[in-house]
Amino acid sequence: VGTGMSPRSSAVDSNGDPATEFRTRAQQLWRNQSAAMDFAGRPGQGGVTEDGLEIQALTAVMLSGDVLYNIRAINTREQRKRGIPAPITIQLIDSMRLADYATSGEITEGHIVYRGLELDRELNVVGFWINDLIPGYVTPTQGTYEPRFYSVDDIRHVYVKEDIDQLRGTTWFAPAMEHGRDTADLQENLVKAAAVSTCVVGGYSLSSGKTRFGQAGATGDDLTDTNGNPITRMSPGMLINLGKDGKLQMYSPTVGTPGGEAFVASLLRGIAAAMPGTKSSTVTGDYRNSSFSSERSADNDAWPELEVVQKWFSNAFCRPIYEAVVTAAVLDGYFDGIVTAGEFMRNKAQWLACEWQGPVARSINPIDDVQAAAMRIKAGISTPQIEAAKLGLRIEDIINAIVDFKKLCEDADLPEVYVSQVLGFDTTDLIATGESVAATANGGANVTTDKAA
Repeated sequence: VGTGMSPRSSAVDSNGDPATEFRTRAQQLWRNQSAAMDFAGRPGQGGVTEDGLEIQALTAVMLSGDVLYNIRAINTREQRKRGIPAPITIQLIDSMRLADYATSGEITEGHIVYRGLELDRELNVVGFWINDLIPGYVTPTQGTYEPRFYSVDDIRHVYVKEDIDQLRGTTWFAPAMEHGRDTADLQENLVKAAAVSTCVVGGYSLSSGKTRFGQAGATGDDLTDTNGNPITRMSPGMLINLGKDGKLQMYSPTVGTPGGEAFVASLLRGIAAAMPGTKSSTVTGDYRNSSFSSERSADNDAWPELEVVQKWFSNAFCRPIYEAVVTAAVLDGYFDGIVTAGEFMRNKAQWLACEWQGPVARSINPIDDVQAAAMRIKAGISTPQIEAAKLGLRIEDIINAIVDFKKLCEDADLPEVYVSQVLGFDTTDLIATGESVAATANGGANVTTDKAA
């Protein structure tokens, strides 16, 4: 999700016309709300921004298979304290808190509990049993976890459903875990083999009449070197006199490796196939036989798969939050003068319509892409909105930025030609075009051959 998935309101009014003012207001609402929407608190006070919530949620799904979250209302005091326009927050819930059992006697008759999910007779999820901390009765510091029931209307469950009747998610690393263990074992064994192959092992036999290891002499002599110094430990290059019957042999083992680096790299490339959009070079870190163009091209090849992930995540996590934020803001009066609560509720789907924009693929040759975009717009097979979206931008933001830039230039008394040059306008062509239009107006009545005139 990069720096976060951002919504683009495409709301229309009751007549089906684009609700431009509502769209602008909704974008501003999301920006302001995103700054302090974490139930844990504002950034720096225990919480993170909406972008941070998205990253945490997606990471939890990747690692553990699923994540839960609760859209929680807050009072006016807390809303003002946070400085957010809508009176709601988002609470992420670790799926590890789903209880393996439910409180006895509180399950609806005919329902079952499966891994923390309460199911009806048709196997539809009607609620969740989540372990909550229950304060202790002896001292305030004591407590225990106890499963509590939460309706499916209060808790959202995010996971990738890959099979019929699947109720819980699985870690995205599952296809690579067993493979990864084998690879880790092999790498460890290769390191050990390399360490053993650098060792030199000495073997000795005692000379006749000797009962301990040392220089030749009578039994009981001190263990000393040839210079008479006591020997306390073996040191590199040391030679010990074992006597005429003694024998010393040195061994330097050579341990073979199953393919070495190339074999390990091959195993790591297999792990890359387990994660959406992951290239083998990202896992192996081996770019020696690669180039910038080939790596960027591989990135672009992966983007269709990543776009599927973005679309799934925006629908499963981001969209319900956006809809709750806008609805709460309308009821709280944020859109007064634009739409009434009654009008909004009668055509809720139309007012909440939006598209989501996340990171986009980067270009190998930006110049060619810009020229191609201009040609598509000129040929009538694309629009500035579509081309801006391909860059991860909103056309409204681009236009507003141009307006702000022009206003800054006017306030600084910069000439109009400077503004035109910066924005890429060819003033010569504009003047020539204007003169041509004026000269040919009224069927050419304005054209004159009088040089004096």
